[in-house]
Amino acid sequence: EGTAYLDGMWQYVTGSARANIGDLERADQALAEIRRLAEHESADQTSAGPTPVSHILRLAAAGLEGEIAEARGDLDAAIDAYERAVRLEDANNDTEPPDWPQSMRLYLGSALLEAGRAEEAEAVYRRDLEWNQRNGWATFGLAQSLEAQGRQHEADIVWRQYETLWRNADVELERSRIY
Repeated sequence: EGTAYLDGMWQYVTGSARANIGDLERADQALAEIRRLAEHESADQTSAGPTPVSHILRLAAAGLEGEIAEARGDLDAAIDAYERAVRLEDANNDTEPPDWPQSMRLYLGSALLEAGRAEEAEAVYRRDLEWNQRNGWATFGLAQSLEAQGRQHEADIVWRQYETLWRNADVELERSRIY
């Protein structure tokens, strides 16, 4: 056993992997462990940056809760969890590098698109791009959201921006989030 932060992040990444391969029982176990670590009295005795570890772990729990709900096909619950994760992420201390490295807006936008809520997804991606300019993931999602709304001319412009940003990448995106 290491620190609450290291143990919690390990649970987050393994829980995320489990959710994405359909091993939801073990993903649920990882989520329960993150929640336990976040509430433990020693959670904030060590640090991983200026944001309290308990806060980062609550963010991780909300994110993983969303991934698990999405894997179960419950997009409403996933969107609710991702919205909570975004609020927690927005409350992080402003540091470089950030205390949470992967924007939860990418997860929220992806779930909104999946739920057929392209206008909301567009707003989420545009907000992410205000904070994370020239982010290929958010640009990809923005292009998808514009296309889903039938705004093809705008989508074409954003697709070209994405292609420029992503030209040296070695992965091809299907969604705006890691899965």
